[in-house]
Amino acid sequence: MSQQLVSQMLRRLAHKILGPRAGAGYRFMGLGLVLLMGGCTQTVTIGSLKQQPGQDLNGRSVYIEGKAVDRVPLLDGRVYRIEDKTGWIWVLSQGNADDITLGKTVKLKASLRYQPIQLGPQETNEIYAIEEQRL
Repeated sequence: MSQQLVSQMLRRLAHKILGPRAGAGYRFMGLGLVLLMGGCTQTVTIGSLKQQPGQDLNGRSVYIEGKAVDRVPLLDGRVYRIEDKTGWIWVLSQGNADDITLGKTVKLKASLRYQPIQLGPQETNEIYAIEEQRL
């Protein structure tokens, strides 16, 4: 969808919300409100991710939130684990995970990865997150 088309759609929506007699300043405020509403992010629960087939999640970007509960010192503090009331997930930080305070809530945009792991004769599947942006 072109930027011009999106701009026209947003102007029409603001016009419908605020009416034709609203001044330009009010229309721009309404447009800003519409843009803010469109920028809201939907956080998903970790448990809902774990219930889906890993192959379907591979490469998908999601917003997740949870309490930081563990760090792996073997990787220079670049891996940490977060959990919410529905489950937990390992997060690979692109920066430094040392600035993550254990016990504090972390919200982030992450890209999911699916990894089958062979443990002897059994294969287990795991998903993990690559941190794109900490919010």
